[in-house]
Amino acid sequence: GVNNTVLSQIYNCFDLYVQYSNSEGFGMPQVEAAACGVPVCGTNYSAMEDVIPKLCGQTIDVLTLQYERETGCQRAIPDDKSAVEVFDAFFNMSEEAREIHRKITREAYLSNYNWDKTAQKWMDIIKSVDWLKEMAADRQAKVEIDQRYALKDAAQSHRDLESRKTTGSTILLP
Repeated sequence: GVNNTVLSQIYNCFDLYVQYSNSEGFGMPQVEAAACGVPVCGTNYSAMEDVIPKLCGQTIDVLTLQYERETGCQRAIPDDKSAVEVFDAFFNMSEEAREIHRKITREAYLSNYNWDKTAQKWMDIIKSVDWLKEMAADRQAKVEIDQRYALKDAAQSHRDLESRKTTGSTILLP
């Protein structure tokens, strides 16, 4: 890998960061590009559905979803025509408009992705879990787990989660 200074220099070579992929676990490259003030666009699927709008980015439509036999997951096939429309609109902006877009992207990054906000969200989650555990211990609340998977079936639990066969209230047991 490269250090953050070099990575920032690389991102700043771009006019537009494009995540033209069939799925994405979180979208860290989009967030990194936006942190540098580089406008982003990407396939409107998976984590990118959530990340790109928060960065004031442009989405590329999905042409179709394709079943991947190896993982049992759906993969997006991006629509090339949609991508061309996004690129055309962006590169036909004036230099001044693109500079404004860079600033908007950076501000969107700062307001949606920063360590203080992330830490606060985790603290809220941890506090809510502690509260829920206390209620469950006092029998004031009932906690139900919809699915249980043996640890050896972790890949299947992931496939079920990605294909939306589960709501996420799933645990893995050793």
